[in-house]
Amino acid sequence: MERLKKSAANTLKAGIIAASTFAPVYEHGPARAAEIPQGATWTEGAHKLKQSVEQDPYEVSATFVRYMDGTSQWLPVQKGQVDQVSTVFNINDRDIIEWRGDKAIDSLCSIHTHPQYSVGHVFGLKEPEKRYAPPSRIDVDVGEWLFYQHIYRMHGVKPGRVFSAVFDARGVWYNRAASPMELKEAPQYLKILREQNDAVAQFNLLRGRIENILSNVPQANIDAVVQHLDNESLRKLAEFREKQPHVYEAGKREQIIFSLAGHKRAPNDDIARLLISAANRSLLEDIRLHAQRVATADAQIKQMQSDAEAMRKSFIKHSVDKTFKFNLEYEQIRNAYLNKLGAVIRFVPYEQLDKEEPCAGPDTPKPSAKTTAKIAR
Repeated sequence: MERLKKSAANTLKAGIIAASTFAPVYEHGPARAAEIPQGATWTEGAHKLKQSVEQDPYEVSATFVRYMDGTSQWLPVQKGQVDQVSTVFNINDRDIIEWRGDKAIDSLCSIHTHPQYSVGHVFGLKEPEKRYAPPSRIDVDVGEWLFYQHIYRMHGVKPGRVFSAVFDARGVWYNRAASPMELKEAPQYLKILREQNDAVAQFNLLRGRIENILSNVPQANIDAVVQHLDNESLRKLAEFREKQPHVYEAGKREQIIFSLAGHKRAPNDDIARLLISAANRSLLEDIRLHAQRVATADAQIKQMQSDAEAMRKSFIKHSVDKTFKFNLEYEQIRNAYLNKLGAVIRFVPYEQLDKEEPCAGPDTPKPSAKTTAKIAR
């Protein structure tokens, strides 16, 4: 139940959260049950997506765009797999310019579905039952979220006007990354995040200094060292050579640095003696220290993510129980998303969508300025 992402980020790349490894983007085609005309209203499109949740055995994604001139547009719906789909967050600059033309974007809502069938399939549950199915951990990935906020800001979209939403059998789950002010209510998460950010920054600073040293090392020495790298580093270099030959030589130095940083104990010391003078050996101690800090913070973040995902699965599983108290469970899972994932979520049942502005987002919305047709139950 996740958005598919294209990510080649290394876990030591600077960012809000160390990158996770994501599944590849599957080929997709137009979805039938959820076809939405480009000029459909928000309500009409939402109704189509609700139908898809009820009828389709696969996830679909859609994007609703509102422009400053008061007009709106649905981008083409994409068909995914039973438990994953590509979304507008995979879009590039050229695509954005093509569909918006010279219009200024007011807000953008990236949507995907959690169909009844998918929920039953993924969790081994009875498919016909209408369960709540909030966003997965990957759906609310903060690092990627902030990266794409930056992309859309380059096209004039104001911060906080790019939303994500999940349509399930009961309604819509809006979500976004928590703001710095909101994260003050999640002190443990914020503490680990700050530690991680500082460690990544220090690591990258030292990495740059070591890269400068290696740039003056004879290529023959570099090639000799590469032959003694660990199997994982050699595998990555083989991928560079096959898929990105133009960065293959730079990739050699990168993998050497990761080895020096302590990811693999041997042959670190031998590599150091071959490539780095005794005067610069203290750099190795420092970069190993910060690499360990990154790894520790990363492990803590992953544990929090795992805890949140366990709560989410329990929420989904028990959401059809007669003893399930939605208001109580909803408050607990909202707190978990904030304190363990750094995300803000808000649920809106289908029968309430017409009482809000289109694609109102995860914050408490203003009442709709005009009445629209109700979403069919």
